[in-house]
Amino acid sequence: MAGRKPEPGAPPRPSRPWQEQALADLLQASTETGLPVSLAVQERLQIYLRVLATWAPQMDLIGPDEAERFGTRHLADAWRAVGILRDHPAGRSLRLIDVGSGGGLPGVPLALGLELPTAVLLEPRRRRANFLRAVDRALEDHSFEVVEARSENLVAQGAVFDAVVTRATFPPSRVAPECGPLVASGGLLLAWIARDVPVEGLIDPHLGAPRILSSQASPVSGLAVWRRG
Repeated sequence: MAGRKPEPGAPPRPSRPWQEQALADLLQASTETGLPVSLAVQERLQIYLRVLATWAPQMDLIGPDEAERFGTRHLADAWRAVGILRDHPAGRSLRLIDVGSGGGLPGVPLALGLELPTAVLLEPRRRRANFLRAVDRALEDHSFEVVEARSENLVAQGAVFDAVVTRATFPPSRVAPECGPLVASGGLLLAWIARDVPVEGLIDPHLGAPRILSSQASPVSGLAVWRRG
């Protein structure tokens, strides 16, 4: 895979496997944001990245130019939500679901970062669901419930969660209508969206208008946060 040309004046990046570089980039970002990654979580993330590296070539889980910036564009971006959810009153009993989990983002690193004993990864596509099951098997001291279904299937069952996260699954205007019914009373809905999306298009009759959180570490995406009263 051909790498991108470095920015003018930028020092060359060290040559190392992309998954090692991804974890190094996350550690740097976590230091800058004050959200440290414990050694135990680092070890679990390494396992996740190894499984991802094995499955990615077969399934297009990572775009052609994404591997070398996986840490900054994906892991660190997901890690931003740790700071929002770590003080949730539910603590480690937090009921978390990642809607449209695909390659495990943001749900896997987020659940590992919060040290939750379990989380739900919702993914309707069979091959991607099988990848997520492989992640679950590899992480022996952590449990992910992989649900091969769509959000409306869980809504019909009346399932609700303390925290619902989603990234690149729905158009921004459809996030709250599709995912909002899964949010329990007092719960949160978090969606990664382009920073230039107007908040007026995100207002939901049940959840209201979201807060839009931005970060210098992520110049492309903003984090929309809705709370159900």
